[in-house]
Amino acid sequence: MSAHPLNSTSARRRLRFAAILAALLVPAATAAASPARNRVVSVEAGEHAGKTTIAIRGTATPTFTVYKLGSPNRVVIDIANAELAADVGAQDGIATYDVNTWGVGQVMAHALGGARSTVRVVVGMARPGTYDVRAVGHDVIVEIAPRDPPPAAGANASELARARADAKRARAEAARARKAAAEAVARAEASAKQARQAEQKAKQEAFAARLEASQARAAARRARDEADNARRAAEAALAAANAKARAAADEVKRAEALREEAERQLAAARKARRSAQQIADASRARAERAAADAAKARADADGARREARALEARAQAAAKAGRDDARALRQRAEHAAERAERLRRAAEVALAEAQARRADAERAAADARRSREAAIAAARQAEVRRRDAEQRRAAAEEAKARAEQALAEARARAARAEQRAKRAAAAAKARSASEKRAVEAERRARAEAERLRASLDVARRRVAELESENADRRAQLVRLKAQAADSAAELEKLRAQRQRVAEEIAALRAERDRLHRDREAAIARAEQAEQKVADAAKAKRAAESEAAAAQAEARARKQEAERARAEAERARAEAERARAAARREADAAKARARRAQAEAAKARAEAAAARAEAAKTRAAATARAARRAEAAAARAAADTGDRREASRTAAVRLVDYDDAGPVARVVVAVDGAAVPKVVAAKGTKAVLEIAGAAIPAELERTLDTTRFGGPITAVSSYRDPRDPNKVRVVVNLSTPARSVLKRKGNLYYWEFAKPTGATAAARPAAPAPAGPTVAASTPITSKTVAQSSRRRKVYRGRKIDLDFKDADIHNLLRLLADVGGVNIVVPDEIRATVTVRLRNVPWDQALEVILESKGLWYRREGTLIRVAPRKLLDAEDKAEAERIAALARAEAPEPEIFTLNYAVADEMKGRLTPLLSPKGRIEVDKRTNSLIVNDISAHRRRIIDLVSRLDTQTPQIQIEARIVEARSSFSREFGVQWGGRGAATQARGNATGLIFPSDIEIAGAADDTQTNSTGVAAVPSDFAVNLPAAIGSGAGGGLGFSFGSVGGNFNINLRLSAAEDQGSIRIVSAPKITTLNNRKADISQGVSIPISVISANGVQTQFVPADLSLSVTPHVSQRDCSIAMDLAVTKNEADFANTGARGDPSILRKEARTSILVNDGETAVIGGIYTRSTSWSRKKVPFFADLPVIGWLFRNKSESDERTEVLVFITPKITNRAFLRCE
Repeated sequence: MSAHPLNSTSARRRLRFAAILAALLVPAATAAASPARNRVVSVEAGEHAGKTTIAIRGTATPTFTVYKLGSPNRVVIDIANAELAADVGAQDGIATYDVNTWGVGQVMAHALGGARSTVRVVVGMARPGTYDVRAVGHDVIVEIAPRDPPPAAGANASELARARADAKRARAEAARARKAAAEAVARAEASAKQARQAEQKAKQEAFAARLEASQARAAARRARDEADNARRAAEAALAAANAKARAAADEVKRAEALREEAERQLAAARKARRSAQQIADASRARAERAAADAAKARADADGARREARALEARAQAAAKAGRDDARALRQRAEHAAERAERLRRAAEVALAEAQARRADAERAAADARRSREAAIAAARQAEVRRRDAEQRRAAAEEAKARAEQALAEARARAARAEQRAKRAAAAAKARSASEKRAVEAERRARAEAERLRASLDVARRRVAELESENADRRAQLVRLKAQAADSAAELEKLRAQRQRVAEEIAALRAERDRLHRDREAAIARAEQAEQKVADAAKAKRAAESEAAAAQAEARARKQEAERARAEAERARAEAERARAAARREADAAKARARRAQAEAAKARAEAAAARAEAAKTRAAATARAARRAEAAAARAAADTGDRREASRTAAVRLVDYDDAGPVARVVVAVDGAAVPKVVAAKGTKAVLEIAGAAIPAELERTLDTTRFGGPITAVSSYRDPRDPNKVRVVVNLSTPARSVLKRKGNLYYWEFAKPTGATAAARPAAPAPAGPTVAASTPITSKTVAQSSRRRKVYRGRKIDLDFKDADIHNLLRLLADVGGVNIVVPDEIRATVTVRLRNVPWDQALEVILESKGLWYRREGTLIRVAPRKLLDAEDKAEAERIAALARAEAPEPEIFTLNYAVADEMKGRLTPLLSPKGRIEVDKRTNSLIVNDISAHRRRIIDLVSRLDTQTPQIQIEARIVEARSSFSREFGVQWGGRGAATQARGNATGLIFPSDIEIAGAADDTQTNSTGVAAVPSDFAVNLPAAIGSGAGGGLGFSFGSVGGNFNINLRLSAAEDQGSIRIVSAPKITTLNNRKADISQGVSIPISVISANGVQTQFVPADLSLSVTPHVSQRDCSIAMDLAVTKNEADFANTGARGDPSILRKEARTSILVNDGETAVIGGIYTRSTSWSRKKVPFFADLPVIGWLFRNKSESDERTEVLVFITPKITNRAFLRCE
């Protein structure tokens, strides 16, 4: 096997150098304790017997992965932890080797990125075959064996040699073409590189100038803010003086100190202005130097001119603010002095009132002492009465005890009297002789008993009287105790009141002393304030002179900026000439590339003439060389074009949010040829990309727009980290919203529709967002707040407490502006004082109440709130309305085409016609489903807004009905048949032997000729009992018995039969259909049954439908996506078991018609029918069937149970929600 290198002698030299370098680097890498990286230093190829061997030379033991790909066939080897050596001849990181053997056409090696580098070697197979890859030392050996053997090399050796020589010449010419193209590309790249360097340098200078100017503006802004803060602090101090009478003079002194601080801030602002002027001068000088190198100097000069104008305006504003502040401070000082005098008089009045209150308090204290002493005396009397009551209570208790004792004694005497009466009666009985004495004794005893009973009654009455008296005394005692408790509480209350009065007297004395001291100090500070006001007037005059000087300097800077602009124009012209030269060089490179292509084509033609067996190989080599040359020329042209496009990179000048009535929009201003494109608008996120554009650092930010209440919650703008020449604007949405991108000049309006019903009048006023706003004011054509609807307004401002008396309305509105974070403008001609006391009220509601109480109102214009008399605002609205009406009358109608996507143009026309002006009209183009609106702009905007809201997708609903039929049947029957025949006849040889009857024959009378004759009987049996069950083929079963004599004189047959039938059936019919919202849909399946009808015209055939059908009209709720449906479900089928006289079948009808409301995806049962038929029967022979046990031989029993159930289910599902927003 012979091997030949691919890269000639220079390649071998590079290989040796790489090997030496690898030998030097490997020990160092080992010493550093880090794994050695395999460096691929060369790729060599050889061919032997049709097999091609490729050696990938490395510097370390390789670790690799091998796989094969098709179309075209190629073997890919990925060598891990490897890199391409610098001397392998790689261009753009890719090394290509032309092998051109029988099995291999080309080998390509390039490095892949990643944490551990990988070298990928791709071996292109010229024809199908096998491959083998193995590692030998530091090398990777790849063997390619084609499936077809190479052609014989006998007689065609010289021709093959010539072909190889031609291919070699073609490769040399292609190499020369590549070299020429590379030189042209190099020259073009060098020119473009110089232009880029100049442009980059100019950009850096311009950016530095803008940065310094921005710093100057920030310094001036900080100075102005500090002056504003100082002025607000002074105003707050003066307002505090109005509220606090005791510290009026002290507040005057503080106001003067703040005024001096404001003067110092003004001086600092002038110093900052001079610094800004110096920085602007330095920026102008740098801009002049940069103007010679770049085309952007003109924009920088314009910026410097705008900054100069801004500085001049700021200087004038600062001077005017200084004068206004000085005047305001002087007026406030005078007002403060007057208020101090008024407060002094008020303090004296308050002191007199305090002394009067003190005298009243002393009198109240004396009264309290007297009341306390009287209460103490009353308490003592109450205590005496209480002790008396206790004594009386004790006496009453003792009397009660005595009465109870007397009652007991009387009862005892009565008992003794009764005993004596008994003894007397006994004695009378015993002493019949002394009856007279006994009668007398009995009489005496009775008299004694009567006397004792009278004494007992008197004692009982006395006890009752004592108990009543005792109860009265107890109640009186309770009342006395309550009076004593009340007296004690009143005494404690008088003591506490006396203590409070004493404390109040002490506080009033201290307050009187402090007011006296504060009055004297306030008078002294007022005198000092007057002196400082005079100093402020002097400082104001100095400030006016400095402002005039600043204006002169600003005019001088403006002239210098004009000169810088002219120089920038000249620099731009030079840059244009440089670009033209670069383009000419690029065109020359393209021409050379085309010549190289022509030469390559000529070489291919010559090689084709000499090609024989190696025709495919030479053609492939030449074609590849031509493609590489063409690709190189194309890359050079593309690079040149890309550089020209980069030199014209667009710039994003503005990214902001605007709340524009029915839509919320993002405003993007682009200078240049870049065109924004919406790349994603799904869900709650939308992305706008601007390719080939740059964005300043100050615009890379996120704007929070949640306080506007629209669909947009945040707007983010930034440079794409994956592509520095691409700007992305990302909008976060609270709910999915439809968006439209519009363009007006270099401004792009990305509009998002607000939810239905959200109007500007119903939205609460939101404070200005942190950042600039596109529109400075709301169009005057919109309603002012004074003209808003009378619906109940929702106030969402921060709740505050206000308590002022005779407060200046200007100061009160400034306070509300600070609380609400808004800007309020009040004209000087509005002069009013307000007395207000509000608790826990939103600040925006407080603003409206205060303004309305003074006949004022406000209008929100962008981020500002302008306050004016209501009559003035109404007059402005009326004038503006008249102006707009005049413009509308003067404006000529213009046509505009609206192409509808979902709605039908004819139907839409009727809805839009009422929105037209008297001049407007609408036409329909049915071919494109478009509306041609010819009207003035205002009416066209209203029409397009309505069209955008109505031209939306209609929700699509799939309705599935299920008709479930279930039937079950059960029947059971038991039967018996028995009978027989008996004969005693002469013929049978068993005559009775009697004259009459000589022959006797007995047989069953219930003959059944359809029953098969079985058993020993030769003739059908005559049944005495014939009650069989219904059995037969495929139903039930039976068993027969036959008993008979040998001669056949006596036969008995018995048959038992039983049958049971049980079955169930379930039929499910499920029609399904999909329709649009509020559109009726029908689906049916079935047959038409011919029915013969006899009439005067003869027999006619009519077809009656027996089908399964579903008819539905759905309506989707916009609130919760529930679906209301008008349903008609029908299932009719023929019943061939029940036919008419002419054999026509009857129709089984099952129908359901209803209206129902079902949630999305849920299943509801709209109706059902349940039927059950139960029967029981018994056939028997009377009397015998009721006998026990043997009764079964005389009866038949059958029972059946049939059940039928029909249920209708409905399942709606929304398959396309369109723009539904379901809660």
